[in-house]
Amino acid sequence: MNALKPRPFRPVLWLSGLLAILCFSSVAAEDSDVIVHVEEDWEIVMATPDADWSTPQFGIVMSPAGLAGDYMVFEMNHSTSPSPVDGGLQIQRWSGDHVVEWDNCPQSEKLHHADEKITFTTNMTVAECGLTFEVSNGHSESWGEFGDHGHLKLVAPSYLSNLNGYSPDFSASESRVDYGSNRVQTLKLVEVRYYDSEGLVSTDETDRVVHDNPDQ
Repeated sequence: MNALKPRPFRPVLWLSGLLAILCFSSVAAEDSDVIVHVEEDWEIVMATPDADWSTPQFGIVMSPAGLAGDYMVFEMNHSTSPSPVDGGLQIQRWSGDHVVEWDNCPQSEKLHHADEKITFTTNMTVAECGLTFEVSNGHSESWGEFGDHGHLKLVAPSYLSNLNGYSPDFSASESRVDYGSNRVQTLKLVEVRYYDSEGLVSTDETDRVVHDNPDQ
């Protein structure tokens, strides 16, 4: 199995994903709310990247309901579709354990700034046009600003009428540092915002730490 692939590529996690979505709760959304848009704010604090080896590499996962249907994988500092490439940013839409489509950001550089902070927002929206996955509001030293210009966005047909099956705990549990974790200080999901058709419903400011390296 390719060590660079994020967790959803492993078939055994298909079942664990289903169990996780049953166990995790959408803590910030009331049962009566019909959620149609979710935003996740992520933060990475680097230690010392190695551009020669294109490390570290990240896989960020976001899904409306586990790994059984469509979900998003955001690959950072590498891409795997249609073939492995070092550096850059790629958003992918997966259906079960198969990648369906992908989109690359114009920035193809490798991470190369020590101690830099990288922030970005992953977005998921359901509407008549389908299910939209997007990365926006990205800020970093190595890549500059990314997202917000039609890149890193995919739209898929969908039967979903809401995103009430979404769980931020699932995003945090399935996202990870794919390679070179010793070169990362922290990776965490810092805020989640829920929207219905009228606007913002609630905000969850719980820090969900995916990776923490106290030695850096």
